[in-house]
Amino acid sequence: MPLLFIFKEMRHFVANNAIMFEKINAIELKQLEYQKYTDEKFCRIFEYMYKTIIWEVFYGKKN
Repeated sequence: MPLLFIFKEMRHFVANNAIMFEKINAIELKQLEYQKYTDEKFCRIFEYMYKTIIWEVFYGKKN
């Protein structure tokens, strides 16, 4: 197959599937937002656990 034909077919493939690529991009963005949200939640949980453990080690259990 000639190289120009291959590039022509690839251009048609991308043009015909542009909506699909946009949807995939939107899904990736949502996934990144959710991952950031989840990371923040885990960070808060571990910070709380760390503070609680440090408090108990140095000052005993809270009443």
